[in-house]
Amino acid sequence: MTQWNVSLSAELKRPGVLGRKHIPRAYLRAGASQRLALLRGLMDTDGWWNKTRRRAGIHDHR
Repeated sequence: MTQWNVSLSAELKRPGVLGRKHIPRAYLRAGASQRLALLRGLMDTDGWWNKTRRRAGIHDHR
């Protein structure tokens, strides 16, 4: 088993998303399964569902 210790903030700084919420272009050009996984993660963390209107969305914190 390989051990590694990298801080989350260091990982978020690399693609430039720490303190600047956006989807980097490289992620938008990924394959369909990778984009779907990204969308699932966004919905898990910042998504909402309106049961009455049957609509989903992601909160915009600008």
